[in-house]
Amino acid sequence: MKHILLTFTVLLISNYSFSQGNLKAKIEYENAEQAFAEEKYEDALTSLLEVENLLQKWTPNVSFLKIQALDKTFDYTNVKDKKTIMLIAEVEKYMNFSEKNEDAIVPDKFKTVYEIEQKVKPLLQIQKWEQMPDYIKGNEEYKKEKHLLAIEWFKKASNLGNGLADDRIAGIYEMGFTVEKDISSALKWYKLGAQKGCALAAYNIGYIYYKGKEVAIDYLEAMKWFKLASKNGHTEAINKIGVMYSDGKGVSKDNTEAMKWYRKGADLGYDTSILNIGWLYYHGNGVPKNNIEASKWFGMACEKNSSRGCLEIGKLYHYGEGVGIDYKLAYDFYNKAVELDSTNKDAWVYAGLLFEGGLGRDKSAGAAMECYKKAIENGDTWSLYKVGKIYKDYNFKDVSAEKEAVRYLTAAADKGHTEAMDLLVEIYAYGDRSVKRDRKLEKEWSQKSEAAKMSK
Repeated sequence: MKHILLTFTVLLISNYSFSQGNLKAKIEYENAEQAFAEEKYEDALTSLLEVENLLQKWTPNVSFLKIQALDKTFDYTNVKDKKTIMLIAEVEKYMNFSEKNEDAIVPDKFKTVYEIEQKVKPLLQIQKWEQMPDYIKGNEEYKKEKHLLAIEWFKKASNLGNGLADDRIAGIYEMGFTVEKDISSALKWYKLGAQKGCALAAYNIGYIYYKGKEVAIDYLEAMKWFKLASKNGHTEAINKIGVMYSDGKGVSKDNTEAMKWYRKGADLGYDTSILNIGWLYYHGNGVPKNNIEASKWFGMACEKNSSRGCLEIGKLYHYGEGVGIDYKLAYDFYNKAVELDSTNKDAWVYAGLLFEGGLGRDKSAGAAMECYKKAIENGDTWSLYKVGKIYKDYNFKDVSAEKEAVRYLTAAADKGHTEAMDLLVEIYAYGDRSVKRDRKLEKEWSQKSEAAKMSK
């Protein structure tokens, strides 16, 4: 009888929002369910927050869907994100309710929330460590570049079980801040932090062996530490394991296994893992080649503010791969890519191509050149050729175009660009107002061009 009454009470708590007196809440909840089914998780979350506002009370059904929507949109790499706080609080409420009303909870739903709770736990530990007074004082001294004082405070925090403090001490020794650079001491402190469950410390050990930083490269050792870090949800470690399977470093090359690890990273909201899944679909590595699927994952990475993700989805719209050609949309993605990361030289190049060709933009050699120059500033050598060619093909007021063409084309040619060499041959063969005809240089660049083409 007690069980029946308890169940009936819970049903009232769960379904109160859907009484005739609260049809708005019911409509919003149905909207949330529909949006979630369509993978529009932000829309689902918005509707669920409106349900709560209308109800002015907590209910398990709403909470369960809210937890799922947050899990899909929450970035597990950002401890301080407002959704972190929201998800942690919601999981705690749901688990507390479940403990007091065990008979009213659907086992499958409880399992789902429990699994999400396990993903949240490492973040709770980090928050706890960051809030310890000794760690805070150590961090304050570190920011002042008083690294010896920082070490003393971090050691006090370490003695209280703070693994993040161990990681900070290790980092000071690894980088040689104020103290002598000492990789052995760094590894000692990283290992101490890893033993306390600090995923960042475990990852840093793995990275030292992966890159061979003051030690011999050891992919097997790197994999061991990356896997330890992955157990505590370290997204970079999870992604790095996927990369090692993709590249066959320390393990047999296995894109299927790589996909498995990238999916784990993607489930935690890590933009690089999401991007890498897109790459697997784009190249057909471990999965059938599928540009539609690739566009989906590149788009998701872009939504996570991945500059590279925005670039890749832009390229798909630029060339109509898996999606219809849409130059305007391509430009919007390139523009977002450089807004997120102004050093993204490839995004500058592709934006330049749109301006140069008048694709979705007004044709503008000047705007194209400015984009290419931004790419050059960030190390792109092909753009040296593009700028040189624009100067050669267009006349610009108050600019010795041919002379500028030679300057950029020579820089590109010196980097081995054969098309730039061929244009220099053409320029020196005929000359112009700002550049004299030069048979010697014409012959010299012609020979270099032939030699470069023969070596390919």
